Amino acid sequence: MIVLAVLAVFCITLFFTGIFRAHALEKGIVDVPGTRTSHTVPTPRGGGVVFVAVTLIASAVFYRYSLISRVEFILVACSFLMATIGVADDYLKLRNIFRFIAQLIIAVLFLALSHVPETLSLAPLFVRLGVFAWPLTVLYIVWSVNLFNFMDGLDAFASLEAIVIFSALGMLGTIVGVSNFPVLMIILVASMAGFLKWNFPPAKIFMGDGGSYFLGFMIAGAALVADTTYGIPFIVALMLYGLFWFDATITLIRRIFIGQKWYMPHKSHAYQRLHQAGFSHLEVAGYASLVNVALAFLAAFGFFYPRYQLVLFAIALLLLTILYLLVERIKPLRP
Repeated sequence: MIVLAVLAVFCITLFFTGIFRAHALEKGIVDVPGTRTSHTVPTPRGGGVVFVAVTLIASAVFYRYSLISRVEFILVACSFLMATIGVADDYLKLRNIFRFIAQLIIAVLFLALSHVPETLSLAPLFVRLGVFAWPLTVLYIVWSVNLFNFMDGLDAFASLEAIVIFSALGMLGTIVGVSNFPVLMIILVASMAGFLKWNFPPAKIFMGDGGSYFLGFMIAGAALVADTTYGIPFIVALMLYGLFWFDATITLIRRIFIGQKWYMPHKSHAYQRLHQAGFSHLEVAGYASLVNVALAFLAAFGFFYPRYQLVLFAIALLLLTILYLLVERIKPLRP
């Protein structure tokens, strides 16, 4: 039953993304190339609403038949709410303060309905968060939502990132011996795979803010659920997500220090500069996938050998630092 349902999720997403693309072209819902974009032809946008809707409906059905648990359905539902903010921003261009407050409210709602981590698993250390548990966790979720949106700038780049992370978390959940969590991860992989066909270079449609907000929230929430509910250490998920949060965070800090308006759209991320240096969308996505596979191996090793997790995390940081400096040498960040 699950195999057929997952196949249905893939096919439905594949089919309706094509339908949405035709609708977007008819209605003129397209991203026009500009100085802040990396594409060269007008491309339909907003296709992420399809995999968001399909994931929500599939999760509701699976929850009805107890194939996923309450906490996983809460995660999907809150991710859907976050996606609605992204869709509203896509079409209405919300003010930054309104968008930020809405993101905070949804993050708080998710934590209130699920579980706020009291400790962070940084084996061999377990850091007690105490009074900082709520604010740190809320900010972590909101930052993940926005950084994923920042990093969704090249064909297939964000889609492949999500597929790798959800696949790895699903496999770890299976190894732990639970069924509900891997089922949700499989649903997500199937829906993203259906979308990827249309998002593969040269992309025929973009996911838009609705899709990127959904995935940023889902990844952050899945990492918390994996840690607090199923014993998959948070640091393992952090390594899996390393390529995105490292690039987004370091670039943000550097832009602040050189006096740029950090809150404005830009093309300063390492992956964007690599594209500007002459690498194609497919080449950047391919190199990113290789890095993600390396990070997945480090994360898996840390999962099986917890006492080495901090060392492996340090190795992951070193790898990402070297790669970032390599991009800097190829295409420096200019003030």
